[in-house]
Amino acid sequence: MTAPASAPGPGNPMHRRLDSIASRPVVQVGLAERLADVARLMAARRLSCVPIVGADGRVHGRVSENRLLDVLRGGLAGDTPVRDACDPMLTVDGGMRCDQAWQLCLQRGVSHLAVVDADQRLDGIVSETDFRRLMHLSMLAGHQLVPSMMQPLARVVRVDPSLQDAARAVGLMDVSMAQDRALQRAILDALPDLVWLKDPDGVYLACNPRFEQLFGATETQIVGKTDRDFVSPEVSDFFRQHDLQAMARNAPSSNEELLRFASDGHTELTHTIKTPVRDARGRLLGVLGIGRDITALRRVEDGYRQLFSHNPAPMAVYARHSQRLVAVNDAFCALYGYTPDEALQLQVADLLMPVQKDLARASIPQMHGLLSAEWQHQRRDGTPMQVLVQSHDLIRDGVDCRLVVITDITRLHRSQQRDQSR
Repeated sequence: MTAPASAPGPGNPMHRRLDSIASRPVVQVGLAERLADVARLMAARRLSCVPIVGADGRVHGRVSENRLLDVLRGGLAGDTPVRDACDPMLTVDGGMRCDQAWQLCLQRGVSHLAVVDADQRLDGIVSETDFRRLMHLSMLAGHQLVPSMMQPLARVVRVDPSLQDAARAVGLMDVSMAQDRALQRAILDALPDLVWLKDPDGVYLACNPRFEQLFGATETQIVGKTDRDFVSPEVSDFFRQHDLQAMARNAPSSNEELLRFASDGHTELTHTIKTPVRDARGRLLGVLGIGRDITALRRVEDGYRQLFSHNPAPMAVYARHSQRLVAVNDAFCALYGYTPDEALQLQVADLLMPVQKDLARASIPQMHGLLSAEWQHQRRDGTPMQVLVQSHDLIRDGVDCRLVVITDITRLHRSQQRDQSR
């Protein structure tokens, strides 16, 4: 049975040609294959339908797991050729529009279509799952699993050379897949982060309850729509720009976003990671986004930054490997006479009197833990001063650094020298 083709239309994804979403290569069997062998194949490959193809490449029918169970109840032997126990399979031209093919499935009550070329040879298979994905139904909670998230079967099934055992394997396969989907959905719902999935055109395919709060809508109301249905054009364009960047890089990308939640109006500073998602054949399925609330973390960071910047004690941070200053506070600049930009061009040795520069360069690699020592420093104008330097290890932005706190003890040092000279 072959349905006629029609011209594809632009715009709506459901107006694409059917052959553009067909699965290839197709697992198929010949007319002389035995039912028992086909059952083992379906159990091993986790298939629910296998087309029967003749030597000329044309489709002669199909074998489904339900048909196998019917055969069992009818008492057919496992060595029965599949041509004697197959069902008709609807074949359609690859040029048919997807929406028309979907309507054909509904009218005929079938879940699989054989896509054929101009010579009526099998070119691919389209299933109900492919249509659901194209219509933006939930990939993570529905019938389609993202291949990278699939887990192996929890139970290993030994397939005996009997049709009965193979049929039981098919049943266990269905149960295990259902359990996999339920587990993935439970994990998705339990995550405290925002999680969402969009197709390459920016249409939502799935999201978790935390994300529902952002748009103030249920997943059912979000799926099939775009950002423009929920946020301003400016915010929508911002989101889309980062989606496109993630797809273009073919690697995770991150950014920070200040988000206002429609559920109650509160705002959160969110660290967002977006990564492209592909199927087993490398086809782009969309962009997966994960957003984590970093509002409290940033508040703490800002507090420590203020504590450092406005501390009355002169402070600086230098990178151990380069010995270059990477941060200074206001009191440091006031003591040494440098602007912040000038100070960040200096190495530690630039702060010392010439007689101690080489000693400082050699000592820094051996400095670990909390240390305290006196050094002879000089201001920007060359004025010498005696300082007490206390330092400690610090990891800053993943770089091995040391934090130093400086106390000007020039007057105390001179007083001690006068006392010693008396």
